[in-house]
Amino acid sequence: MGVGLFPQIPICIFIFPVARRTMMKGINKKTASFFILLLFAIAIQFYTLFKWIGRHEARDADPVVALSAILDVPLRHMASDDQFYEEEATIVVTHSPHTNGIIEPCKCDLVSIDCLDSIRCMSQDTRTKQYFAALGVMTREWIKENATLHDEKVYPFPTEPIGKGVQYSAIEAWKNWIKFNELPQKSDDIKMLFVNETLYPFCKEHNLKGKRCFFGDSSAKEDLDDFEREALGKISQIIYNTKKTDIKNDVIKFRNQIRKRNKKKGRNRNKKKGRAPALGYLLSFAHIARIDFNRQPPIRDAYKNHVERVVTTAPPMDREIRVSLHIRRADSCGGSENGYEKKASELDSIAQTGDKRMCYETGVYMDALLKIQELAEGKPRLDIYLATDHAGSIMEEIQTFYPKAYKDWNWNFLNYSRDIFNYTGDIESNQNKNHDIQGETAMADLWHLSHGEVFVGHLGSRFGKVSWLLSMARRNAFVPFFTVDGHSFCCEIDEACGKMKPYISSMENCLTFHHDSVALTDKERKIYSDSYWKVGSELRKSVVKASTTNAF
Repeated sequence: MGVGLFPQIPICIFIFPVARRTMMKGINKKTASFFILLLFAIAIQFYTLFKWIGRHEARDADPVVALSAILDVPLRHMASDDQFYEEEATIVVTHSPHTNGIIEPCKCDLVSIDCLDSIRCMSQDTRTKQYFAALGVMTREWIKENATLHDEKVYPFPTEPIGKGVQYSAIEAWKNWIKFNELPQKSDDIKMLFVNETLYPFCKEHNLKGKRCFFGDSSAKEDLDDFEREALGKISQIIYNTKKTDIKNDVIKFRNQIRKRNKKKGRNRNKKKGRAPALGYLLSFAHIARIDFNRQPPIRDAYKNHVERVVTTAPPMDREIRVSLHIRRADSCGGSENGYEKKASELDSIAQTGDKRMCYETGVYMDALLKIQELAEGKPRLDIYLATDHAGSIMEEIQTFYPKAYKDWNWNFLNYSRDIFNYTGDIESNQNKNHDIQGETAMADLWHLSHGEVFVGHLGSRFGKVSWLLSMARRNAFVPFFTVDGHSFCCEIDEACGKMKPYISSMENCLTFHHDSVALTDKERKIYSDSYWKVGSELRKSVVKASTTNAF
């Protein structure tokens, strides 16, 4: 920071007084001139040395811009008056580039299945990433400190899989935060199908039951990983107080924008003026989900004890990109009667209800990973965070059929026995005898997938949706994605996304709609059930057409 100016100060202070004293002592002009030139030469050598040190420090820290310049970068705004945001539709995320030489912002339609082109707008340097991650932690701290915490049970989901329960809980928590500035203080302590607190000494010692065994209180200290702790240590102390004030003003403005818009009850709701950006919706929702997903010690220990890393033997590279890779197998493959699908599904593909859910060949995911490397500047090394219920067999397959990728990239996965996932029927069924350990593996995998800067997998899956949200909260930035199952983040896996796209009419609808929340009469439920197994869920269409607003 300012290295080039540093030696000029001693030049002015030191050289000229010395030269003056030299002349006054009667030394002849030739000697004095030589002495002054010598001092100038020494000063130039110091100047060159300082510049060399500055360049090498910058290279070692991998910054594209100086730290002083980073502090001039604007917040990842939830609320914004920036023209890039205001010109966009409600379900198009626009984010400004943070790389040299790029002017045009990146745009991503959230109802699409491929937003990997947004990779070009990702930060290229470590310090900028740390800066935004630190701002994300501070944002969550401010939200918690200034929200009203309550013990009211929001949405317990006692028999639902972990991913579904986390998503639904986040939806309810986000809606209450927007309307009332309230957050749940504690997780539910009712008996949960996928949580067996008796298996964990910590939970028995503290009498923690149900979700409270896995999830800490909202007011508790946040569970951070090494990247976030390092970001706070290096960046937070030099973030100006004005930036911290900006966080407060930004969050307040965002909530006010949404509340005012929803009070209009359909009047002028599509006007651009005063509308919160789609990125603001995503980041706020992601931060609320992360506040709710505050791991307890048993889950932290489980992750630490089962994570394995295969490090590349290839020569070092200047840059790496972390990629979250979610590969579904087991009960998700009922629709793949003739083996796994050989290509990714399109947006206009069928609703994947029950036994129609598909699995995809490993090559489908590998093609997406190769595309990421092609799109990223400089073709950086990939650092893969793989989550699947068949980690061992998939790693063997990659090693056998994709040896170059296996050797050139880093691979991180959780080493649990495959026997855990051998069951008949759905994962929630009574025939499945491994609910206890499956709950633990789901929690560990969600945390594992949250490490990525890019997401490849299944956004039709609630598990995939939560993983993507947690990764955005960790980075405090938009995470480019590719979803293989033909379902976007805004669309449920049992919807035909192409048909439902016209009814994903707002960011609230995208974030918060799920068919389980729709109240039906017995007659309506019978009609819905009959059509569900043929065409999937079409409740979104019915709800949107019956209502003039998509507010809460």
